[in-house]
Amino acid sequence: MAKKSKSQIWLEYAAARSLLAVLTVLPLRLSVAVAMLLGSFAYRFLGRLRRIGLKNLEIAFPEKTLDERKAILKNAFRNMGRVMAYFSRFNRLSYDTMTSVIEYDPDPPFDAGSPEKLPPEMVELVRAFGRSARVARAASAAQRVSERS
Repeated sequence: MAKKSKSQIWLEYAAARSLLAVLTVLPLRLSVAVAMLLGSFAYRFLGRLRRIGLKNLEIAFPEKTLDERKAILKNAFRNMGRVMAYFSRFNRLSYDTMTSVIEYDPDPPFDAGSPEKLPPEMVELVRAFGRSARVARAASAAQRVSERS
């Protein structure tokens, strides 16, 4: 991946700050709706990120169909928009508002620290993430080697 120029970094920063500023002044429900819509647009128009996301999902979930992986990724983009809307006003959210959107379990199952105690699908998910990380590292190393040649 080519290194970003300082001007590109500042342009991206200015765009993100501007978007956060707009989301901050909108009413919360409208802010969330707008940000989720922007997430949908990002999924549709940011082809490079969409391709990378679909490739990662293919590595992590080879058993899922392309349509299932697309649905997962589209919802992930929409969720990033939702998170951005709440992030834009974190410093002024009330306790009640935060607890209505954040789930917190004060008593998690601390005894689930070994694969034997986890459900089989969770073990497989962790293995899939490990496989995708190894594939990504191998592909990155191969690309660096080919760039040097």
